[in-house]
Amino acid sequence: VAAAALVATYPLARQLIFPPAVPRYVPRDPLLRQMPVALFPVPTGRPARALILFFGNDIGFWRAHQELAERLAARGFDVVGVDVVKLLPTLPSTTPEVRDSAFAAYVRPLVRRVRREFGVLDVPLVVAGHSFGADIAIWTAAYAAPAGTVGVLAMGPGSRGHLGLSPINPLERLQNPTGPGTFSTADAVRAAAPWVRFAVVRGGGDLYAEADPALVAAGGARLHRTLVPLAGHAFRRLLIAGPLIERDVEWLLDSLAVRRPAMPPPAPARAPAS
Repeated sequence: VAAAALVATYPLARQLIFPPAVPRYVPRDPLLRQMPVALFPVPTGRPARALILFFGNDIGFWRAHQELAERLAARGFDVVGVDVVKLLPTLPSTTPEVRDSAFAAYVRPLVRRVRREFGVLDVPLVVAGHSFGADIAIWTAAYAAPAGTVGVLAMGPGSRGHLGLSPINPLERLQNPTGPGTFSTADAVRAAAPWVRFAVVRGGGDLYAEADPALVAAGGARLHRTLVPLAGHAFRRLLIAGPLIERDVEWLLDSLAVRRPAMPPPAPARAPAS
């Protein structure tokens, strides 16, 4: 009974504790207006230095994510935030293979559509995510590989992830998932193209830090880990975390000319069984 009551009241409590993002930008593309995304263009019409695809966590794409997206936009990056709580339950999920392929088939055209919306057809792409979204960002860079991907900003990733999520289940990510349809984030780092860099941002009090040794070993010299003091898993405050995250995005984009070919082709959409 207690568990049923928790599930029933969770959506309302989530809205109060984690208020959703309220983006100011209204896309010109009518399809983008119907998708579970929020767009944050570089202000004042300046040319963008990169496009950031930013996956929210298992709460959704909420106000703290918006604050970070707006901060990154002010630094010269166009940002598209993705509400995975709304997106994932809409994808076919008869098998993990079908679900994973459907997700990749959704993300690649989304990136192309946002590029056209912002007029940034040739800028590099950074795939970002927080918590559950960080796991998805790592998977996306490795196995969906939207064209132009050069780096991953993973804020609070776990050691394992999955692409399935119920919009009302508050117990989705209390522990790293195992079994069919799940994946190792370290294996995904190893599978990514050699020019892709990974920046792992970790709160000093984050319980998911147990994932980091395997991630660091998998990434080697192309993975940088940043520890944010006085921070937990949520990154609600950006006073300390904000400048460190901005620095990591700069590192992801550094030395692109010698790291990768222009607009690399997409990789296979299915993660290997693990």
